[in-house]
Amino acid sequence: MNLAIAGAAPYELPVSEWVLSNAIQTPDGRQETVGGIYVFWFVADGEETPNHDQFMRWLALDLLRKAVWQRWTYVSYFSVCEPARRTRRCAHGKSDCGVRAGVSIAAGPALNG
Repeated sequence: MNLAIAGAAPYELPVSEWVLSNAIQTPDGRQETVGGIYVFWFVADGEETPNHDQFMRWLALDLLRKAVWQRWTYVSYFSVCEPARRTRRCAHGKSDCGVRAGVSIAAGPALNG
């Protein structure tokens, strides 16, 4: 999935998306299905990926090739969605998430050894 990031130079941010649901029992004894959407991605200086394996590869390659332990951040967002309203509600969640993704992440100097 891609999030549309607005701004001076708009772009599409690839993210991982998990759609979740679970049946719960309400206090009055009824069974009800609740759900949500969870999106996440990994960010470093000049690199971003929704894929955990790719993040681990880049982490190792930076360490082996450049002797730099790259600082990575795990960015995530969760929004509750009723399953019957998931399409409309989660579209709002994705939009809200896109706004949050536009926040820049400052990194300090590289750590060597």
